[in-house]
Amino acid sequence: MNECKRVKPLLSLSVAGDLTSGDLGRVEKHLKRCSECLEEERKFSQVISAARIVRGVQYQLPTSVRQRIALEAAQRVVRRPWILWFPVPGFRVRYGLTAAAVACLAGLLMTLALRQQAPVPAGPGDVTRIEVVADRGVVRLAWSDGQRASYTVMKSDDPRAVGRGEVHVVKGNVWIDRQPDSSPVVFYRIE
Repeated sequence: MNECKRVKPLLSLSVAGDLTSGDLGRVEKHLKRCSECLEEERKFSQVISAARIVRGVQYQLPTSVRQRIALEAAQRVVRRPWILWFPVPGFRVRYGLTAAAVACLAGLLMTLALRQQAPVPAGPGDVTRIEVVADRGVVRLAWSDGQRASYTVMKSDDPRAVGRGEVHVVKGNVWIDRQPDSSPVVFYRIE
């Protein structure tokens, strides 16, 4: 019985082929005398062989699905390019590409022209100049216009949500952020 306690932990390893020759010899010698351990070794052998069968199964798409995918891919390659479907008779590919390039260039020039319009002049009380100074772990914001008694300073880590971040009402034209490292990047807005 004492021999069984030493051999049972080695049974699964012997079936898997993971024992040294000395341990394997000891297990085989014991199995010749002990029917209980021999039955347990047979069960381990069944489990391991079932696992090897399951692991060896390869999953594939059915042949009909693979053939349909291949056919659709081949048809896409053979289809004519979109430029050849242009309705004007005698239209050539190079003219279509030239027209597309001209349209893109015109759109780009239009965008640049609209951006070159004169800036909207600042209204009374609007902040016209901001000075930001970071020194010794604090950020100092100072702005000029001199028209209002108080301003709202907004701080956020997301430029799209500055109004939903921290909000501070400031009397005068200077505000000091004593915790600028609350986020890797900080955005400020002054109104």
